[in-house]
Amino acid sequence: MTHVTVLIVNYKVADLVLDNLPNLTAEKQGVDALDIVIVENGSPGDDARILREGIEAQGAGERCTLIVSETNGGFASGNNIGFRAIAEREAQPDHVVLVNPDTRFYDGTLRALVDTAEAHPKAGGLGGRALAEDGTPRGCAYTFPTFAREASRLPLLYNLFPEHVRNVNVQVDDTNPTPCDWVSGSCFLITRAARDAVPLFDDDYFLYFEETDYCRRLKEAGFEILHVPNARYVHIKGVSTGIKDAQAEVGPLPDYWYNSWRRYFVKNHGRGYAIVTGLTKILALWLNRVRGRPPAPGTATEAGLMRLCVMPTIKGTKL
Repeated sequence: MTHVTVLIVNYKVADLVLDNLPNLTAEKQGVDALDIVIVENGSPGDDARILREGIEAQGAGERCTLIVSETNGGFASGNNIGFRAIAEREAQPDHVVLVNPDTRFYDGTLRALVDTAEAHPKAGGLGGRALAEDGTPRGCAYTFPTFAREASRLPLLYNLFPEHVRNVNVQVDDTNPTPCDWVSGSCFLITRAARDAVPLFDDDYFLYFEETDYCRRLKEAGFEILHVPNARYVHIKGVSTGIKDAQAEVGPLPDYWYNSWRRYFVKNHGRGYAIVTGLTKILALWLNRVRGRPPAPGTATEAGLMRLCVMPTIKGTKL
């Protein structure tokens, strides 16, 4: 009997969470048992009340656990609250699946993830096929960020690097599971064995790069990360944050994006690597700007990278 726990972190989008609950049933998802843990992550306003009343109105109280946090520690911290609550149970689920409030599963999506996990025992983290509301594919399987990728963006150097280095998106198979470095936390199955090995996110990431870092830790522990093409879901990105694919819809990227970028590189590669990578990224942005190819509005800027990534790293400012 396969037991799946869905973990949802809410911040200011209680209505979206409630809209999603009818689709997250064992019957619709084709699993033996399914329960839901919702972490209300310190939203301002009445989200806690709206969630509590909405769960009761839907008659979903037996399969939904609502945990209310008084503070918003970010996506990693919110999920860790849920992970800790799940770990305290006497009976542990076979799999925990992270689901964003703005994620909508097709019927059977969880079954597809579970079947793939059971067929690939070395897999610790599995992600589905993300689609936009109009059905067009979204990015959902990625390679780790590296210095080489930033160097490939320097003018005239792009074609000198292989595709898997210069492109963040992995070329996925339409039929078979595809190995990758990391998958989106919007639809992310974590097996019991993986949770035992790496039980928590690094909650010093406020938002962004936390699932990248977690997948790196899973791979270091000997697990594979897989993209599952028939586990389809619609992802309406940026509902809570206003950011889609590392691009702010209105205004500049927030400071926490740069802070997470810096933390990822310093933690996983060291200060020197982070400094050189940051300076290379700045140089590529500046040279492309000079050549009449400025970065898209709402993406990383030279000033932001220097102020929040490079200089604090040079100074050894605490992460």
